[in-house]
Amino acid sequence: MNYENIGIANFCNFLTGAGGIDSIGYDLSTVSKIDMYNYIKIKTENFNSILLEIFISELRDCAYDLKFLRPNTTEGVFYYDLYYTIETMGVFFPKIKPPLIFTKDKTLRERVDIIIELLPDAVFKHSTKKLLQLSDMAEFEYQKLFESTNTGSFITNDINARREQKTTIQERIEVLNYNEIGLYEFFVRLTYDEHFSISESEMYLYIKHKTDNFDLETFELFRKELNFLSGGIKFVPPLQITNDNNVELTILEFHHKFIITPRLEEIYKNENPIENIKKLDKYVDLFTNEFDAKMKIQEIQRYYTEYDFGLIVRYRKIIRFSDLIFSIYEKLFDSQAKQPESTVTPTPKQQLTFAGLFKPEYIDRLTVLFERLKLNGYTDENNDWIIKTDTNEPAKLFHYLKDNDVFITSKFAPSIKCFYKEFGCEVVEKINGNPRATTRVNAQAAKNSVNESAFNNFVLSWIDKK
Repeated sequence: MNYENIGIANFCNFLTGAGGIDSIGYDLSTVSKIDMYNYIKIKTENFNSILLEIFISELRDCAYDLKFLRPNTTEGVFYYDLYYTIETMGVFFPKIKPPLIFTKDKTLRERVDIIIELLPDAVFKHSTKKLLQLSDMAEFEYQKLFESTNTGSFITNDINARREQKTTIQERIEVLNYNEIGLYEFFVRLTYDEHFSISESEMYLYIKHKTDNFDLETFELFRKELNFLSGGIKFVPPLQITNDNNVELTILEFHHKFIITPRLEEIYKNENPIENIKKLDKYVDLFTNEFDAKMKIQEIQRYYTEYDFGLIVRYRKIIRFSDLIFSIYEKLFDSQAKQPESTVTPTPKQQLTFAGLFKPEYIDRLTVLFERLKLNGYTDENNDWIIKTDTNEPAKLFHYLKDNDVFITSKFAPSIKCFYKEFGCEVVEKINGNPRATTRVNAQAAKNSVNESAFNNFVLSWIDKK
């Protein structure tokens, strides 16, 4: 398993099983001591003294984040209640002052021992075994480096000298560059750290580095991983929706509970729900893995237009990052499409498909378009167009989409026939008595009677990736 792209903080969470990367699919048991050693070596650029010092400092500070059960005694009854950290324990035990009990020279193992000594009845929420193994390895390598150079320890003997310098450990981490930060850690800092300042040009360089100079395959993996992580953005929904003004949910949790579950309940009322469940599953997969942060926020906001969630402003940094990724992604697709054609003997011409009408960036989102057409009464449960009086209604949608530049340029006749076929309708040269058919001439003329305001309500936002 390759862990080199995982940030230090997230790797530590992973080792304890406290969340982060392990919740995305990594197996804690797969991390061997060799993996840990190689991780230290990579992150410190072959045990560079400054980088190793920074690495150890971050490891030691993990002691502040370790969670444990606080023992309580009430009327002689001994029990455990909520999880605390050593910092929050200071509220209940004034003698516990983290900056004082955790001096700079204390290793992570020594800090854990201090917690146990101060609170002998405390029980850690997560295992510290592998985390302490990682710490011991790093401390051992640092000690070897210190003894071989005999120049004095950066962390102990040289503290006063470094205090006189303007650059702190955290500032030095920033100076090194953002490329050292794994995607999960970068995402967390962009989303929740108000003091994490980064320009768009720096975001661009970070993406370039992490995607191997915009390699399309690597970029696609990077984009989908970020889309998945965006589902973990937390917020407190309006009281009117949850009936609880203290509940904090992730976007995926909210989407499932207040959008998907009600739709499932409606689907199960039908006689044959299987096909609709399959379609809903596709939509959920699309929402989870293809919608970026901005699209996810706008999608849930679309279902609750009467409330302002305020998430666009609150999470503007991660939205800027997502917009930049999408912009780069579009250019990558364009550059692929503009590559010169091969001189190899051409393959037989492929039959035009509905998805083939659309530009690449819209193909994965067609399920959403189908859902919106259904919700707005244009199609039935089978995606067949509901013909009321005008058989040219599908053609009007076709022209609306074409005018908004979502189609790949193609001849009108085969395109409109393919478009109609997708919705269970037909385009013919002459009227043939089919109530679901229109002529090619009438379909072309429908361009002059498109009701833009009707489609603007739900199709325009789809075009704008909202």
